[in-house]
Amino acid sequence: MIKSKYASLLPALFGAAALISGCASPEFIHKPFDPDKVGRIAVLPFLDGRQNPDKDTNFKTIATEATTFLMPEIKYKRKYLAFDTTDIGDVSEYSAHVIEPTKGQYPPPDYVKQLGPNRAKWVLVPVCDDLGRYNVVFYAGGSAKVSLYLFNKETGELWWKASIKQSQSMGGLLGGLADAMDRSGMETACLAQSELKAMETLPEVKNSVTKGGGDWIAQHYSIQSASDMRRIAVTSVVDGRRRESKKVDYEPQNIQFEILKKLHDKDYDGYAVQGFGGQQSVSQAQVALADATFGKSLAAVGAKYVLIPVADDVSNPPEFIGKHYELSFYLFNTETGELIWEGSSFGRSLGKALLALDKGDGLPRRKDLMK
Repeated sequence: MIKSKYASLLPALFGAAALISGCASPEFIHKPFDPDKVGRIAVLPFLDGRQNPDKDTNFKTIATEATTFLMPEIKYKRKYLAFDTTDIGDVSEYSAHVIEPTKGQYPPPDYVKQLGPNRAKWVLVPVCDDLGRYNVVFYAGGSAKVSLYLFNKETGELWWKASIKQSQSMGGLLGGLADAMDRSGMETACLAQSELKAMETLPEVKNSVTKGGGDWIAQHYSIQSASDMRRIAVTSVVDGRRRESKKVDYEPQNIQFEILKKLHDKDYDGYAVQGFGGQQSVSQAQVALADATFGKSLAAVGAKYVLIPVADDVSNPPEFIGKHYELSFYLFNTETGELIWEGSSFGRSLGKALLALDKGDGLPRRKDLMK
């Protein structure tokens, strides 16, 4: 599991304890719940469902940080195909009150079918129900309640919901230091811990197509039949960063270069191309939800096999945490338009974010496809 910044790192540095409490309450609305029937999930923006919000809390920043913790848990721990997006869809109102007007009551199917990107078939809506912090001398603490809702857009049904409230406190030098370095740090930590605990109730995907887990994952679709794959065109990096950091240089050309090196290590002839065939730019959602028409359009770059890299996150949280990289990769056969392989990985270095290409069970070596 991805652990909270303050819960996992500061105690190790300063020798103080962080106290965490809370329990998850999952609700499997659709029974039986089959993870393999859940397709690619569009994770929508965090909703502010607080009854008495603190005017000094920068909820937008905290929510973005919380999404950064949530995405790896969905993708690498639970092994679902997922991407986060700010596209809430064609709905007149996107609020916590609409998602669950009263306990146990959820939006009508017609509303759900309009949520998120048009081509998305599954959406996950995270809601912050409560969030608070306190700091007394050298003692800091806080609590957060989170609810997560997974909807099937095709039917308009709620398939899964989990809610949890977690409290966290830190004493001594640790509590005062954490609050001084980042006033929203305790709230972020509590929110992250709550959502990650809630995610533990979502069943893990288990199938022969999915490889990896932990800090990388790969989906082996029809790549094993691509015995003629030698040359791979690597497009420009799609900028899907959920947050921008002035402390980290975002160098897409360097990312593209490092990808080419990984392809060479696996005996592929990779080469860089600019643009995406007939389009100069594409969005993260366009790539993640691509159909055969999109895949075939990539033939305009002059290659049968095209790899599109997406930068999900390249940033620097508080300085004592370090850098954070998260990359996704989509490999298309432009003759059929099929997505034949995809991978994603994250870590505190660019090298870690390339693990999906590097690992043995990630992108297959060329010699393994020729057998």
